[in-house]
This record gives sequence, C-alpha cells and structure tokens, in this order.
Amino acid sequence: MEDKLNQLNDNLPEISVSDLSNQVKFTMETAFGRVRVRGEISRPMKAASGHLYLTLKDEKSVLDGVCWKGNAQRLTIQP
Repeated sequence: MEDKLNQLNDNLPEISVSDLSNQVKFTMETAFGRVRVRGEISRPMKAASGHLYLTLKDEKSVLDGVCWKGNAQRLTIQP
C-alpha cells in the first residue's frame, strides 16, 4: 500500500513556492474579496524594515500576518 502511495506522489507535478503562493492568493481573493478578521494579536514584532509581523488568533485557530510599513505607520494603536 505504501509503495502505491509513493508512486502516486512521484507523479505529482512540482510547482514553485511563488506559483503556489500566487494560486493561493488568487483563490482567496476570488472566494472572499476583501474581508475583516477579528482576533487577538499576539507576538507583534516590528522589523527594521518598518513592517509589523504578528500572529492573529482566536480560541480555535492561528494566522500569521504582516502589516506593511505604510499601513503600520498609520495605525492609531500600536500593538
């Protein structure tokens, strides 16, 4: 059984990280458009670049996120 699974995996086409990222982005934008997400910000880290990296979480799930420099500068509340 494991040999058959390995053979199936060997036949899967490889795609680049960029291609996968673009496909996920397209799918998300097509399915949802613009959304507002509510959650608790944890582990905020402001990088030397000015970007803000953070984790957004609720009781069941966690999302990693980025607030680009231009948007981070306009935040009225700093995490």
